[in-house]
Amino acid sequence: MPQQIGADHDGDAPSEDRDAADEVADSTHEALDDHPWAERLGKVGWLAKGFVFAFMGWTVFLISFQKDSADEASPKGAVVALADRSFGRVAIGALAIGLAVFVVWRALTLALIRDTDPAAWFKRGRYLVTIVIYLGLVWTAGRAALGLSTDEGSLIERVSKGLLGSMPGRVAVFIGGAVAVGVAVSWAYEGWQRGFLDDLDLDGCDRRRRRTISILGAVGWAGRAFVVALVGAFSMWAALTADSSDAVGFDQGLRKVAVTSWGSILVALAGVGLIAYGLFCAVSLKHREIRS
Repeated sequence: MPQQIGADHDGDAPSEDRDAADEVADSTHEALDDHPWAERLGKVGWLAKGFVFAFMGWTVFLISFQKDSADEASPKGAVVALADRSFGRVAIGALAIGLAVFVVWRALTLALIRDTDPAAWFKRGRYLVTIVIYLGLVWTAGRAALGLSTDEGSLIERVSKGLLGSMPGRVAVFIGGAVAVGVAVSWAYEGWQRGFLDDLDLDGCDRRRRRTISILGAVGWAGRAFVVALVGAFSMWAALTADSSDAVGFDQGLRKVAVTSWGSILVALAGVGLIAYGLFCAVSLKHREIRS
């Protein structure tokens, strides 16, 4: 992009950022043009992600009825629990590969972002967090597939409890919880506004299928928003009270809420939402656009 005559040094920085973002995006588009199979492979990763969420949703649904479930209601817990099922470690290995493909797919979507405004940087931040989380799931699934031990407990709980012993740590936990609540609100808004449809190519899709995708997506985003907001709220409360027992992850947060009658209903709805999200990933698979 040509520089304007007389532009000051401060005015050049945003232009340079845009040029860099455009260069990365153009290179990624060219690579996808040369390797069209990469987009199709990315959908495999999306399906693996949906499978994890659907299984997690089923565990959450059981917890809502106070069922005796030793499975941890979290993405990691869902992966670990699958290792004990009858289809064995081969299926877990396939899931690990699928999740690894999803990480690559998310990295590609990250590289395709051109804008340099705050909304674009927020989106990049969300994608980076997603990449880190799913790399952890790939590690867990890979170890489970090889018959190796996996770490017990929630990483969120361990990190939060370790930070609550100092004031800077409490501030960090509170900020982290607030960010989680903010992300949850953005997901709830995206579900309400059907913003997730922007990532799909629904041209030629019949009305019934389009409606099914829209409903599953809206319910699924609401379910994800609830569980993330729950963890964020508990983290913020733990930071305010300096009580490490309040610093919980997905599993313990949901189990705490499910002990009351109204809480169990909310947790059941969250489980339904997570299952709906998993189904949304499967039903919308053929319509997903990696370059959106």
